[in-house]
Amino acid sequence: DFNMNSRQWVGLMEDWWQRSKRLHFPYTHLIMENNAAQRFLYQYDFFRNWLMARSVNLVPHATHRNKADPEYGVKILKPHYRFGRVRLPNYTSEARKQVNYLVKEITTWPDGSYDDNVMAHWFLEYQLQFLVDTLDEVEPIYDDIPSWIAEGIG
Repeated sequence: DFNMNSRQWVGLMEDWWQRSKRLHFPYTHLIMENNAAQRFLYQYDFFRNWLMARSVNLVPHATHRNKADPEYGVKILKPHYRFGRVRLPNYTSEARKQVNYLVKEITTWPDGSYDDNVMAHWFLEYQLQFLVDTLDEVEPIYDDIPSWIAEGIG
């Protein structure tokens, strides 16, 4: 949402965007399931304005059409875990606690009680084939790094 009094964006997506900017890689794509929730959000001016203000592209993801596909379905995640291409944080007890939700879902899918984390990871893996060309165009923001460091990066 947009707070008219403070003239600032507020909410989870803004918090994530600000965090990614602080890490010098503001996200440019928001992958969202193409269902009633995505269409619900997109009807609001504040959401479309936020996308424009932050230069974020909304990428709809059709879950129902691709979920069971053997080439593009959720099963594309399996080799990423099997061959160690997914690295999970384990450096604090809080990180381990959060990671355990994903581990439980991954190891019990499709019969687990929840699958939100599995689906989120699958959305990204599936959409990468369409985003990879645009990722080369992303320029990290170095506005809060000392100039003598930034010169060595660029």
